[in-house]
Amino acid sequence: MLIQIVISVRLKNAVKHEYEIKEANLKAELQIANLRFQHIFSKQADAIVQTYQNCLPLLDVAEDYTGLIQSSETKEINAKLQALNLASSNLFTFYRPNKIYIPKATAKRLTLFLDTISSIITKHIMLESMTSLHSQFTGEKTEKYGKEIDELKTTVTPLLLELENDFQKVLGVYTEEEKR
Repeated sequence: MLIQIVISVRLKNAVKHEYEIKEANLKAELQIANLRFQHIFSKQADAIVQTYQNCLPLLDVAEDYTGLIQSSETKEINAKLQALNLASSNLFTFYRPNKIYIPKATAKRLTLFLDTISSIITKHIMLESMTSLHSQFTGEKTEKYGKEIDELKTTVTPLLLELENDFQKVLGVYTEEEKR
């Protein structure tokens, strides 16, 4: 009977020791995974914040540029175009190497947002060219471009709001409805 108790205690201690080792290994693996996640999340959060911070000036200068009327001075137009190029360059210089941290669906939405801004600017340039050469183009064609620009402008704000929602979800910021 004594031998049975000794064997039982030793067996229990051996099993306990084995599980303590496994538990310690699992805890160590979990800590490593947490550190890795924290590092990646930190990079992802930085990429999202800076991408968003670079989108806003681009949108602002695009609105400023497309808000110029035909009678604006060439100097003013050139200054707005320079600001537009700088804002665009700043965004893409940061975004391209950090795109990997942005979820694919959000990156697609960002591309759509940027493409829409680009289309507005391109159509505005075309409209400016047409109006400066007004004798060659009918009012119908310039009116068509004007309407297309207005339609595109109405899509920019909803796209920006969708991007903001995507960015906030990645960062863990949820509305009260989403928390439920």
